[in-house]
Amino acid sequence: MTRAQLIADSLVSISAIGGLAVVTSVLRRGGSTDIATRRVRFGLWLVMILLGARVLSWLTGIGLFSAAMFIAAALMPLATIMIAEGLLRRHAGPTVKYASLAATIVLLVLALCPESLVEPGRSWFLCAAQLAGFALAGWMLLRRDRASLTASENWLVDRMILPLVLILPLLLTDFRFDGFDLPVRLGGIAILFTCWIVVGMGRGHFSQSETIRAFLVLAASACAAGIGVAVMEGLSLTGGVQTVAVIFAACLLAAIFSDSQHLASAERQRSLLAHIAGQGTMDAAGFLAMLRRIWLVEDALTLEAADLKDFDGQALAALFERDPVRRAGDFRATWAAGSPEEQMAALFERYGATHILMADRQPLTLLALKIPGMVSGRAIETELRAMQRVAMLLSERHDGHHS
Repeated sequence: MTRAQLIADSLVSISAIGGLAVVTSVLRRGGSTDIATRRVRFGLWLVMILLGARVLSWLTGIGLFSAAMFIAAALMPLATIMIAEGLLRRHAGPTVKYASLAATIVLLVLALCPESLVEPGRSWFLCAAQLAGFALAGWMLLRRDRASLTASENWLVDRMILPLVLILPLLLTDFRFDGFDLPVRLGGIAILFTCWIVVGMGRGHFSQSETIRAFLVLAASACAAGIGVAVMEGLSLTGGVQTVAVIFAACLLAAIFSDSQHLASAERQRSLLAHIAGQGTMDAAGFLAMLRRIWLVEDALTLEAADLKDFDGQALAALFERDPVRRAGDFRATWAAGSPEEQMAALFERYGATHILMADRQPLTLLALKIPGMVSGRAIETELRAMQRVAMLLSERHDGHHS
């Protein structure tokens, strides 16, 4: 292996380890303990061990890391079948299970043998076993009984078939045989794409075609950047391919991390619903206090009667009855003096708010927010309306209990 190959292969593998770590964190944060999730997490850890041991073996030349890498690789065919079984909630056929188990046992024995005695036959057998494992898993997913699974389970399986299509050809590039020495190992790219698919499942709004288009855009961007660097630096075709692979791996890792952050933000929003559902005795004041723990409204001001004494409460109440969520852009200081609109414009100006919500009718209680323009949008305003509606329902319930 040349120095350039070592650097490119190591960077792609390290990027793949980073992607796997992000996915593992997302699955752990989800807290699911079903069999499919447990098996997927086992597979992720297995691949992380394989990649980590492989990079350490390349960098140090220590035989222990090489053995650990081969043991992890030997378990991959069986682990792949197990993951497919978990997704389908069905056992594989006896022939598939026994063949996978037999191949795993043979590979584990070969992992402990000196390389001089078993190579290159061992690598050929490992390559065949891994390709067969992924192909059989893909066949199980494609030929499944769709009626035995729910709509969401079928959606999940359809999403998992996509990375298998990419894994099969790219897996071959991870093996080095006489006459077959490609510039860079691309198995890490397939792993990163799988990680991207898994993280994206938590968001659930991308279709298959949208995922493919996004992947092609990433691939085109990486190719353009790699070709540009190769031309500027006068790199050979081999160097250009290695540059493209490293840039592509970095782009996929960044996309995975970005999606995981969006997913964490969505989970925080869903946690608001969990708080509401779990607080049967919460009143409007308690709800508003809870909202301040959310980044969007952490600087919110609660405006009560004492804060509104300089304004026409009836005029403001009439405007909020028509629309309980108001934006500063809808009111200007040029409204006729003393009009309800002029009162509202003055209220926005005094408190420097971008949005004001009605939290209670009697007494009139408002919530003033300051949301940056680049953050504010239709989705944010929809969330604000949902918050306002919950606050009003809680206050009405609270008032009803007192009466």
